Amino acid sequence: MGPGMESKGRAIGLREPQRGSLIPPIEGQTGVGHQLVGSEPGRLLPCKDRGGIPPTHYMVCAAGGDTIRCAPYATFGTQELSDNALAALKDRKACLLAHHGMIAVGDSLRGAMWLAVEVENLAHQYVNCLQLGGEPPLLTPEEVQNVAARIANYGLYSAPK
Repeated sequence: MGPGMESKGRAIGLREPQRGSLIPPIEGQTGVGHQLVGSEPGRLLPCKDRGGIPPTHYMVCAAGGDTIRCAPYATFGTQELSDNALAALKDRKACLLAHHGMIAVGDSLRGAMWLAVEVENLAHQYVNCLQLGGEPPLLTPEEVQNVAARIANYGLYSAPK
């Protein structure tokens, strides 16, 4: 693992831990990590990002729905933040946390990292569209669902397990 990617059994953070703790703050202080991961190793990956992502690209389906939700802001380390994150993750594999970052969940660390990179890419594309002149055209929920069914087992485009 590279610098700043220390792990403690079931989670990995993309920033330096605080005061000797190797558990990322959202997992260690709010318990959301345990609720998502349970005893399974390497399935939770908190990252940095901001804003919600509408269906501007069909790959939003990789996060488990037709949008990538953004949980409302709450102070770090609080039950409110944990509750907001869990609500945003309902029926999803990723969400953004307003003014905090992102949570990506996978069946493995590789799967969570793949999804985190995909969400970062989608966020980058969406921000670029906004900078070029406003809200881009959106895909319908039916089209995102259609794509999700078509790419579920489509070679390299399938999310790793």
